[in-house]
Amino acid sequence: SFSTLLFAGMGILFGESQEQVSRAQRRDQMAMADASANLAAIVESSDDAIIGKTLAGVITSWNRAAEKLFGYSAAEVEGKNVKMLMPAPYRDEHDRYLSNYHQTHERKIIGIGREVVGLRKDGTEYQEEQTIAPVLDESGAITHFIAIKQDVTEFLFYPGQIDYIFHFASPASPIDYLELPIQTLKVGSLGTHKALGLARAKKARF
Repeated sequence: SFSTLLFAGMGILFGESQEQVSRAQRRDQMAMADASANLAAIVESSDDAIIGKTLAGVITSWNRAAEKLFGYSAAEVEGKNVKMLMPAPYRDEHDRYLSNYHQTHERKIIGIGREVVGLRKDGTEYQEEQTIAPVLDESGAITHFIAIKQDVTEFLFYPGQIDYIFHFASPASPIDYLELPIQTLKVGSLGTHKALGLARAKKARF
């Protein structure tokens, strides 16, 4: 009958529609998997130590640069509190920041580059540039943090006496800055930091 044919036709269309949705979902899942793999490769090959941690400060991920910087393997640190990488009084300071965030959700140090002191496996301390970046879910809530760390202990070296060091600012906004904003800012800040260290070591005017 006509009604039977109509329902049969609707079933065919519905089945084709479901198959199209399934194919689209599979494509999306494959694209997300590719993006995740690419991101993981970037993190693993980065020259900066990149450390994932929970809102409670528990380490969840650890790249090769972090292993080189601190002397710990991923197996030695994952599941432990990130405070193990900090000497006192930075450990207590870390607890205060976390407590403040949980109580007020105020992002005091999140997204801000800071110079702090790190603690290696062998017990030595060093100066590091640290940035804490939040990872958000679809609702905009922070699910965990990413810490990006770089050793800035070593300054520029130049033999002999230096009386003056001139530091020239980079152009305000060249084209390359638009393409690589974070990398450019990092290079500029580290250049200034190292030049200041050389000035201090040589007792030169800056």
